[in-house]
Amino acid sequence: MTPPLTNVLAPGLAPELLLKQIYLNVRDFAIFTIDRDSLVTSWNLGAELIFGYAPAEIIGRSMGQLFTVSDQAEGEHWLEMEQAARWERAADYRWHLRKDQSVFWADGVLTPLPADGNGGETVGYLKILRDITERKLAQDEIRRLATIDVLTGLANRAAFDTRRSEMVSLAERSGQLLLLLMIDLDQFKDVNDLLGHQAGDQLLQLAAQRIRAASRESDYIARLGGDEFALLQLHAPSPASGGMLAEKLLSELAQPFTIGGREVRISASIGIAVCPVDASSPDGLLKKPTWRCTTPRIAAATATTITPRRWTRWRTARTPTTMSCGACCAMAATGSSISPS
Repeated sequence: MTPPLTNVLAPGLAPELLLKQIYLNVRDFAIFTIDRDSLVTSWNLGAELIFGYAPAEIIGRSMGQLFTVSDQAEGEHWLEMEQAARWERAADYRWHLRKDQSVFWADGVLTPLPADGNGGETVGYLKILRDITERKLAQDEIRRLATIDVLTGLANRAAFDTRRSEMVSLAERSGQLLLLLMIDLDQFKDVNDLLGHQAGDQLLQLAAQRIRAASRESDYIARLGGDEFALLQLHAPSPASGGMLAEKLLSELAQPFTIGGREVRISASIGIAVCPVDASSPDGLLKKPTWRCTTPRIAAATATTITPRRWTRWRTARTPTTMSCGACCAMAATGSSISPS
């Protein structure tokens, strides 16, 4: 039961004075009322400043026009009123539409207005909200930065671990194959040592772009740290498709990179695991003792012997020329092509 005004207002404070202050002077909060048909019946200064409508432009109009087009189509303003009538309040935490059709993120609440002010029949609703767009965007950016690798723009290790679990579960439910490719840039440390960390960062960015361009749009790609990348592909047509994708990635990464006006060549190693063929759990994909070579052409084309290591790996062919660190540094200084061995 709502307490009488005499219980919540100090003696001598007239309700009319309080109402005038709220409607004519409060600027940071939009405060307005609607009737049971969702038509606006009052409109304070804050609502005018936030939404852009003068009282004469909005009073008698539907509250629905303050919602985005998609929310209008879903009837969100009616659902909000129904929730407020049932629970005596409805949170409003969503995008709203201004008069100029721009949007802002609102934090507000809708409460019912009883006829007698004491819990009787609802005759309308009171809406109070504020514009917290800047806070919303800042929070979104913090969440985004927590899940991406800032250098390459790809997902980071934490986001990869989460998505890996989700995709393994999805593959299990749908009966689809899930491919995991682990990609290492073999000479990244050499480039870092010879040309500096800025060149190493640029190499990682360019390699990330090539991996992204060579894969499907729906593939999930992450940089796990250092020179290690990972790719998850759901709905793979067959286990052998992982080998074909690996061969394509190896070919792309074997092409020379231009960094600081110099040509740099590296090689890469790729390991493949298939869920549920090799493992049926998220951790099992990473802990599988031996990863399978699903396309024998990879080993032959890259002249690499597959060794019984923890992960089966394929390397792009290294340049046949071996040079000392001093010679390589001399070439770097003169702008010649660099192929770390």
